[in-house]
Amino acid sequence: AESTQSQRQPLSRLRKTIAERMAKSWREIPHIFTRIEVDASGLLAARRSLSEVYGRKVPVEALLIRAVLPALKEFPEFNATLDDDALLLHRHYAVSLAVDTVEGLVLPTVHQADRFSMEQLVDHVSDLLPRAIERKANTHELSGGTFTVNNIGALGNIRGTSIIPYGTTAILSVCRASEKPVVKDGEIRVRPMREVTLSFDHRVIDGGLAQKFLNVVQRNLEDAVRLLA
Repeated sequence: AESTQSQRQPLSRLRKTIAERMAKSWREIPHIFTRIEVDASGLLAARRSLSEVYGRKVPVEALLIRAVLPALKEFPEFNATLDDDALLLHRHYAVSLAVDTVEGLVLPTVHQADRFSMEQLVDHVSDLLPRAIERKANTHELSGGTFTVNNIGALGNIRGTSIIPYGTTAILSVCRASEKPVVKDGEIRVRPMREVTLSFDHRVIDGGLAQKFLNVVQRNLEDAVRLLA
């Protein structure tokens, strides 16, 4: 008879930390997921234009950060920490980007994200992301997020939801744009559509508020000229 052999592979320190945090979030936070589809034409056009103006590649993550900031300011419950029987509404905006590395998920964080101009944000994200992937970012740069954006599209054409990082109330997951038939004004047109999912803590955020938050994000992504102001 054939014997099956199993290899015992100890978890790396990073993977153990990730496992503990994920389990704590999933165990303690009642997750709700709500999803919309966004016409990506405006964002794709804005990204192309900016790349031409700046003379370099513009990471989509920089535009996503820019799109969520107005929503975080208008609805502070999404830029918050639940602390026992109180909600700490943060006045600073530290937007984390969920990034896949060989050793596991890390959260490079753009601190004071609202203080960057568009070009400064492009520079900062272009510098931070590769260093995070290569495990060269420091502890401060990999922690302290008040809200998270997960660009799932960077992994390919997959869809999914995300677990909320512990100590925050929500995370936005953004898929890759793909062409789909869309009915508009009674006509079928082919548009690049992007799936956007919001995972939120149902203890402090209800569906109505989540919808209002997503409405602002959708408006900013579809009318991407707003992001450049």
